[in-house]
Amino acid sequence: MAFSGKWIIRGKNLEKIHPFPLHLLLEAEKLKLKSQSWIEFLIDDKDFIEIKDGTPLIHVIPDKEKLDLQKFKREVEECYQFQAYSVEPIMKPTSVLLIFPYSLKDKRWIKMGIPPSLLFLSSSLKSNSHSVEIKKIPIESEIIPEDIENFSWIGIPLYDELFIPVRKFIRSIKERFRVKIAVGGPMVTLSPLAVSAHLPEANLIVRGEAEETFGRILSLIHDPFSNIRELFKIKSFLYRDDKILISSSFSEIPVPELKFSSMDIDSIPDEELEKGLEINTSRGCPRSCIYCSHVHGKRVREGPLENIREWINSFKEKVESKNIRNSQAFTININDDDILLNEKRAEKILKIIYESGFKIWGIQTSLETIEEKRDFLNFIFNPEFYFGNEPLLWLGTDSFLPERRKRLGRKPLNKKLIEELIEIFERKVARNFHYLILSDHKTDWIEFIEEILFICELQRSYKYFDIIPTSRFLIPYPYTPSFRIIPIERIEKENLSIKGYPQFDYPIVKFAKPQNEHIFALLNPSISFESSISPKDFVNSLSTKNFREVINILYSFLKLSVQRERNEQKRKILVNLIEDLERKGQNLI
Repeated sequence: MAFSGKWIIRGKNLEKIHPFPLHLLLEAEKLKLKSQSWIEFLIDDKDFIEIKDGTPLIHVIPDKEKLDLQKFKREVEECYQFQAYSVEPIMKPTSVLLIFPYSLKDKRWIKMGIPPSLLFLSSSLKSNSHSVEIKKIPIESEIIPEDIENFSWIGIPLYDELFIPVRKFIRSIKERFRVKIAVGGPMVTLSPLAVSAHLPEANLIVRGEAEETFGRILSLIHDPFSNIRELFKIKSFLYRDDKILISSSFSEIPVPELKFSSMDIDSIPDEELEKGLEINTSRGCPRSCIYCSHVHGKRVREGPLENIREWINSFKEKVESKNIRNSQAFTININDDDILLNEKRAEKILKIIYESGFKIWGIQTSLETIEEKRDFLNFIFNPEFYFGNEPLLWLGTDSFLPERRKRLGRKPLNKKLIEELIEIFERKVARNFHYLILSDHKTDWIEFIEEILFICELQRSYKYFDIIPTSRFLIPYPYTPSFRIIPIERIEKENLSIKGYPQFDYPIVKFAKPQNEHIFALLNPSISFESSISPKDFVNSLSTKNFREVINILYSFLKLSVQRERNEQKRKILVNLIEDLERKGQNLI
């Protein structure tokens, strides 16, 4: 839930009564207070309503136990529409540091360049006359860049899995520097109330794709009183400082057409140029994976093809101006969810990249798409498109079992069909890396062993097949279907709370535990479980094709399950599994 409509809260030292202002807006929302202009609250020691210039001004005592807005509802609803007078907005440029936080545990971001979303955002900011710099900063670092003092605003995207360390990082910045913080990204878009409550250090909270709004908000927010009418023309943001809170259609998520035409190539730090260029040519995905937030929506929106050539040429000019000779600098990484959903457009994009003198690292797609469009995808196997002249596919496979794929919201492809597709990759000499979720809330021994053994058989049979175990466990974020489906007791989480305000409770989800505690222990070597079992990393053994180690670890934990099982029928099933594992394991080894 977030706040619809237009609201202003004024007072002294609003940060000291946090989160009462948010509670006040929630209560007004519940009461369905609506005005033809906006509603303004003044937090003081009074309790009455007055009408000023056609706008309701409600005086409120900052005590949630004494809060009673019902008595003001009739006067608010009868308030006449204000007469808007012509006031030229006062625009003022500012300085912005865009920070991309990442974890050193995620090796992808060490090798990857600046995310395209920051380059689009930076271009938008500069078009509004703001000065911009971009930095990638690991969240594990305790060193706060000293040049932060040179900026008026810091912009940071928020993600659930990084929220706790990023909040600590933001608090360190606010303790040392007089700078304002703006946040956006997936967590803000999908859990705006949680971010507003649990990150009071954030001055500006912007939902959705902010290329069209962020720069204009910053141009106006230096004088919110004078610019209030212009600010209220912009949707989906909340601004606050010690004297004012402004909420403008915060319940809405903007999903604009991809009209942006430029990436701010000039703001890419020199040290990031050798990693090549990260681009997005579309946003949105029509699939229905239960763990996906669909933060960009289910409708695929495509950017103009002519923009892509412009981005690449600008990047090429900068790389050559720096006299960089590293061939990796002339690579493109396409961040689209599945670029092959529109195969004709994808082929045009690959040709544009190739004709511009660049190579791609690989193509991100899915087995569903390959299966549905296999007769039209010969172009993806052209080695000239790829860095190192080796075709490479990253496939969001999640699982190789049809029933489990169906449970995860994927198309239930059978194992025979999957192997048929992998054989195509093998004949085309195309490396195919499959992103996997190794377990979910219903994973049991029968299913787990069947899938692991099938993976091992594929690894042994196909030279170009490989896996990327993205997640040992399913992660049911609070705004996804999986969180509603999975029993709450199976979800491992850390609860954020504010004393006296239970409406702001929010779970930072870690993962969903599989049904069997021994499978959970097998996939999680960090926990102390059984001293008789060596704490070896099963996932690492699987990734490196150490079949002997995979079978030994499976055997050890499965045997432990047999010893602990008291139900005779279930125990018999597990014993049969052990015998089957021994037989198939011998063939693998």
